[in-house]
Amino acid sequence: MCPMIEGNPNLDQKISLTHINIRQSIFFLLLKLVYVDVLATLIIIIFFYSLSLPYFSDELKLSVISSNQIYFVFMMVVKTMLTLFVVLDWLNEYYEITPTTLSHRRGLIWRKEQDYDLKHIRSVSVQQGIFGKLLNYGTITLYERELRKEIYVYLIHNPVKYLHVLRDLTASSNEEKDIIRESSLEGENELESI
Repeated sequence: MCPMIEGNPNLDQKISLTHINIRQSIFFLLLKLVYVDVLATLIIIIFFYSLSLPYFSDELKLSVISSNQIYFVFMMVVKTMLTLFVVLDWLNEYYEITPTTLSHRRGLIWRKEQDYDLKHIRSVSVQQGIFGKLLNYGTITLYERELRKEIYVYLIHNPVKYLHVLRDLTASSNEEKDIIRESSLEGENELESI
C-alpha cells in the first residue's frame, strides 16, 4: 500500500502522453513584439519629423497636424494586426514528438508539415550559447540517416529536457535494430557452421 500525498493514492503511477509539443522560446516572441513596438515608434517619429522639414507648406503642416488622430488610429490598427500576426505565427509553429516521429508544423493559412521517423535518427545533440544557457533556450540537432541530412529544432525552450526525451526515443529504436542485427548474425553463423 502506497501512502497518500495530496490525494494521490499511488505514487508509482506514471503519466502516459501521446505526444509533446515544443515551441520556440518565449524570449523570441517577446523580442519580436518589442521589435514591432520600436518599428511603430520609429515610423511615427520619422513621419512627424518629416513635417518639420522646409519642403512642406505651412498649410499642409497645419492640416496634417490637425488630423493626427487619423494617423494614430491607423498606426494603432496596423500595430495591433502585426502583433496578432507575430503571436499567431509563434503559436502555429511548433515541433511535435511522438514515440515514433518528430514533426515540424508551421503556417497560419497554408499549413506545412515535415515528419521525420525517429528510427532513422542516428545522433542527437544540443547547441546553447551564453545567452542560451542564461535564458534556457537552444537548438537540438538530429542526424537523419535515410535523408542524410541534419534536422534542426530551432531555439526551443529547455532544450536539455527535450534532448533527453529524443535520446531515449532514438536509443530504444536503435537498440531494437541492434538486437535484430545480432540475432540475424547469430542465425547466419549457425547456418555457416552447418
